[in-house]
Amino acid sequence: MPCIWYGSFGNAPGQCVLVREPATAKTYDMALFTLDIDATAEEVVERYPVRWSIEPSNATSKQQVGVGQARNRLPRAVERTVPFGMLVQSLVIVWYAVFGYHPDDVTARREAEPWYDGKTEPSFEDMITKLRRALIVARFLGPCPAQPDPRILRDYELACAAAAA
Repeated sequence: MPCIWYGSFGNAPGQCVLVREPATAKTYDMALFTLDIDATAEEVVERYPVRWSIEPSNATSKQQVGVGQARNRLPRAVERTVPFGMLVQSLVIVWYAVFGYHPDDVTARREAEPWYDGKTEPSFEDMITKLRRALIVARFLGPCPAQPDPRILRDYELACAAAAA
């Protein structure tokens, strides 16, 4: 159905495709919006899985890395801010995969926050939190190429909790 997107795209014409499972009584299960007014409903639905792999990365970069919150105004600065933020996000993920990962990370998070009982893999928040802790530990221990000792990270957590109390 044709519609207008009010907001970040200005008053841009687009279309909304409502999708539902055949056996459901709901009016729709998912609404997909596109600015491509020439695409068929089938094309919009087919593109969704391809696009979805990008959306969590965009959300993470905005919510946790701060991409989009910069107060720069010059065109070159604006053009550099988002790619740099995405690069930083990628570097955090690579650091975690190479140096920070530990199988107990998810278990520890589920124990600390039991509402994450379905959590099976670390989130970006877990990765960047561990990197921050590793950087703080490294400041006190000097450069160390190995993964930080989990006991030291735990000592840091206890010190932070005590300071906050």
